[in-house]
Amino acid sequence: MPRFRNPKFALLLALVFAVGVLAIGCGPEVADPEDTEEPDEPVETDDPDDPDDSKYGGQFVVGTYGDANYYMPPLTGDGYTYHTKYLIFDSIVRMDENLEPQPLLAESWEISDDELTFTFFLRDDVTWHDGERFTAEDVWLTYQFIANPFSFSAKTDYLAPLVGFSEMSAKVSDLDAQLDNEEIDEDQWNEQVEVAYEEWKAKDAIEIVDDYTISFHLDFPSGSFLTISTEVGVIPAHILGDVNLMEEDLSEHEYARNPIGTGPFQFVSWERGDHWILDAYDDHFAGRPYLDRVIFRVIPDETTRISELARGNIDKAYSVPFAELDYLEAQDNVQILTGPSLGWDMINFQLERHFFDDVRVRRAVAHAFDKASAVNAIFEGRRPVAHGPFNPAFDWAHKPDVTKYEYDPDRAAELLEEAGFEHDGDGWYKDGESLDFTLRVGTGSTSIEMCELFQYDLGAIDVNVTIEPLEPAAWLDAIFSANFDMMYFGWTGLADPDGYIYTVHHSSAIGGRNVMKYRNDRVDELFDAARMSTDIGERGTYYHEIQEILAEDLPVIFMSYYVNYHAIAAGLEGLVPNPTKHASIFWTLKDAYWVD
Repeated sequence: MPRFRNPKFALLLALVFAVGVLAIGCGPEVADPEDTEEPDEPVETDDPDDPDDSKYGGQFVVGTYGDANYYMPPLTGDGYTYHTKYLIFDSIVRMDENLEPQPLLAESWEISDDELTFTFFLRDDVTWHDGERFTAEDVWLTYQFIANPFSFSAKTDYLAPLVGFSEMSAKVSDLDAQLDNEEIDEDQWNEQVEVAYEEWKAKDAIEIVDDYTISFHLDFPSGSFLTISTEVGVIPAHILGDVNLMEEDLSEHEYARNPIGTGPFQFVSWERGDHWILDAYDDHFAGRPYLDRVIFRVIPDETTRISELARGNIDKAYSVPFAELDYLEAQDNVQILTGPSLGWDMINFQLERHFFDDVRVRRAVAHAFDKASAVNAIFEGRRPVAHGPFNPAFDWAHKPDVTKYEYDPDRAAELLEEAGFEHDGDGWYKDGESLDFTLRVGTGSTSIEMCELFQYDLGAIDVNVTIEPLEPAAWLDAIFSANFDMMYFGWTGLADPDGYIYTVHHSSAIGGRNVMKYRNDRVDELFDAARMSTDIGERGTYYHEIQEILAEDLPVIFMSYYVNYHAIAAGLEGLVPNPTKHASIFWTLKDAYWVD
């Protein structure tokens, strides 16, 4: 049996980080956004609860790494627009930094004794940015768009507890299979899906009680409904109420490029590929934001974003590489805000491709990779190594003592031989086919560096890994079409594991977020049991067992748990990091203000 080791690891890391250090501060100046109409003069307020008028005024400029795609909360989005949506749109309920639900568009709510009806009492003093009144009809339409199969919303699973919803979803899945097998054509699919949706809608699972009261009726108690399902930005019925989703794509609607919300900031303009601008909404029900304007500048190059922040040309550098945090911390005009996160990154196997249906092959790959050293090197010791998807921020659900795959190239070789592979002196072969494969990844430098370390380690046992960087659009398409042998990316988190962790690992999500095509009946049972319980201790027990099984099955190599680091200009006060999503610091931007 061949024996392997990983030579010159330190030398490779030195080369990786030397490149990053040499690039600091050498980015070119980026032109300011074209002149636009100036916002109104800072307002004066006689609000006795906030007598300090000096907090008002100024703008906040964000350097983001990519352009927005569209502004439509019922659909999914990308990291470029999540933070913008938090500013333009309000949700019924919002999770605070302690993952506790707080009133927003809903002043209060009641849960029935049998835990099957959630009733929300909405504010009656909310206006849309065009001056129209907000009512329960807007909430109803927002959730109908999520529920409607023709929207293809990634948030659909949030509504699984609603009366009849799982039955409708099963019908649609069956029709999808019939269409794929050419048992029905697209016209028949459209007709029958519409019938299934209309039958579900007639059940009134989402009920408008009056203009400012709305109820959600559930088939089973849900421990996550309040924390997950109610935190979706609400859209206006008076603008989108006539949209026919069989004929119109929500992401292509004009509204998705010129949105009107109820949030603390209102959309002003968007120049594709360059910048977009939001202004303070004076009539926000919770009071006008202190800042006058927020500008998002598209600065794809990491070095340029860091340089612009250090020079004072922007006020936040989005997605700062860990290798540059020390540099920024040393700048007098920069502050680093740190907070917990709920997400994780991982190298995904696609279990229906390239020998990866054999758990021995997956375990061999894991043993061949010095994951702990790579994570500590790439993230400068600022992220903990992960062994499952339940971030330690979920202290009631996280289980640290699960099976771990320590770096052991010799054990990797043993597992490959057990799986029927033979080593011919240059590589591993089974039935004439090589184990060599392609690892796809986004274009971020940190991500590529991580993949290079993975490639180096696998090369040390004579497995050739080809790295294929993809631009954002192609990268997202490859992920959600499961078009990869292996893929490096991460998931952000929601305020309950039933949000992303369920939809990434449950077999019902194959074709959606379960891009590994992972199936395990026991894992499905445990996820279903956890989502139907409201007892946090009981749910934690289910999630612990899930982590044990995932560690054994190894559908992905879990890499690290996210920690949020926000590089922001010194002098801005009032921002509070929130663990739900990396951009969620923007949830408190309404209350942020400049100090001398």
